[in-house]
Amino acid sequence: MIGLLSYIAQLNMDTAIFTSIVAGSSALAGAGLTSIFQMFTQRNNQRFQIKLETLKRESEWREKERNLALDRLATAHRQLSAIGREFSQDSIDINLNAQIGEWKFDQRYLAARRETDELRMICGLYEPSLEQDVELLHGDMNLYWGNFKMVLNLIANNKGSIL
Repeated sequence: MIGLLSYIAQLNMDTAIFTSIVAGSSALAGAGLTSIFQMFTQRNNQRFQIKLETLKRESEWREKERNLALDRLATAHRQLSAIGREFSQDSIDINLNAQIGEWKFDQRYLAARRETDELRMICGLYEPSLEQDVELLHGDMNLYWGNFKMVLNLIANNKGSIL
């Protein structure tokens, strides 16, 4: 009987040790799994935050690009309007009736050329499909300037009106 009691005591002790080992291992495994899941969750949250920030920055960048494109379009429109006004039939009539001299006409032409140069730059850098049309406009402006200077010279040399 003592042997049996000793065997049962030994068995209870082994069971207690085994239970302690299993409980400790389970706790470590649970803590490890929790740690792994937290790591994956944090990594996913970080990826989400990075993706969200990337989308936010891309949206801001697209908005800035859109605003810059609208500014360039407004500038090009203003320049084309000014050039069209300066080199129109009305402008010829106004300039002839005002009897502006060659120097004054040259100054107005140079101011219009500055507008055209900026327009050429915008088209060259941002709208290459329009560059050829702007170059044609530039050439037409030169022809207009030369023809109008010839008219001013004829008027000055004839001391009268050729109209």
